[in-house]
Amino acid sequence: MNILLGIAIYIAISFLISGCAGPEPGSPEAAALKLEHEIEQKQETIETTLDTAPEWFFEVPVSENAIYTAGTSTSPDLQLAIDKGLLNAKRSLADRLNSLISAKTKLFKKETGQYEQTTTVKEGEQATINLISEVNVAGYTATKIIALKQNTQYRTFVLLEYPIGKLNRVQLETLRQQQDRESAASAKDAFKELEKDIKKGT
Repeated sequence: MNILLGIAIYIAISFLISGCAGPEPGSPEAAALKLEHEIEQKQETIETTLDTAPEWFFEVPVSENAIYTAGTSTSPDLQLAIDKGLLNAKRSLADRLNSLISAKTKLFKKETGQYEQTTTVKEGEQATINLISEVNVAGYTATKIIALKQNTQYRTFVLLEYPIGKLNRVQLETLRQQQDRESAASAKDAFKELEKDIKKGT
């Protein structure tokens, strides 16, 4: 009796071990299991991102004196994650300051048949291009930077503040320097014209 019990226990343990071993590496079952695991990880990452994102990322502050934009990015390197987040926020800022949108829509409609047997065929396509070209975003300030650990990477959230008008000292200084250069060029041209007039007079 004890021998039979021992054999039964051995067979049961063998079945358990073989069941826990999982599918054979390289088999379709193993590939399906790996894909399922990757999908679960991506879903978990998305949920974590949505749960940890600050409120100002979805609803940026609104002010009469400044423009606010937000950006986010990931990287295994913390500094690179911050730089990429800043770049995304600056791209959004440039888009808000100066962007051109071109849209093209095509629509084709044709009816065949008569009376109740009429059939309508429709075909359409739409293309939109958003062009951002050499926009000066000097004078912005990164008012908030949040860095979080996300699996094996860092995720950063960045909030930029861009003062408007007289509050943007960098833009004002750049404009002043440009005006000085234009004034100097105009004065130089005026002196050249004066010298020509003098030479003609002599």
